[in-house]
Amino acid sequence: MNDKKSNNKTIIRINPALIPEAEIKLLAMSFLEGVRQYYSDPKNVAKFKKWQKQKLQEQKTLN
Repeated sequence: MNDKKSNNKTIIRINPALIPEAEIKLLAMSFLEGVRQYYSDPKNVAKFKKWQKQKLQEQKTLN
């Protein structure tokens, strides 16, 4: 991890290759639980579907 000061802000760079596999798995499991909780609410599912539809429309207009 490299720390640098830029305009009184610390910039932290993380090299994912240096993160132990066990830590990656623990982090992924934590995220998964949060995602499951978020999408257990029908309102959030509806928001996602709306966002997804919008993105598909944007892709169609670009092509």
